Amino acid sequence: MNIAELLLSFMDKQNPTIIVCQCQADMESLNIIAIELLSWLKLEHKRTIWMSQGRKTALKPMMLNYAYPWCNRLKDYVQNEPVFTNVFRLEGDYLSFRSDISEEYKQKTRQFAFDNYNPGMVIG
Repeated sequence: MNIAELLLSFMDKQNPTIIVCQCQADMESLNIIAIELLSWLKLEHKRTIWMSQGRKTALKPMMLNYAYPWCNRLKDYVQNEPVFTNVFRLEGDYLSFRSDISEEYKQKTRQFAFDNYNPGMVIG
């Protein structure tokens, strides 16, 4: 399973052990992290489509703002949780795929998020 599949499975089942080892995981932060990562992956796939159409764009790392608790929690997970450590790296305020992750894995992960992460519209 790629990281997008794991994140979607977590969101569907609300079982934190799918993505973290910690028994006392903060469910609110985990849900925000899943939403933010899936949204970033989906946007990255859109960017690959735009680039193939000749549009001027580039793939970009996900910017983190450590003023938000979920960003600090994500940083901790990337440093300590295998599901995140094996896929992502942090450079300052930016999260991206590790350099040893294959392009095929990245493409499949982005494609999966694009195809399967379709949150409903909030009308308020």
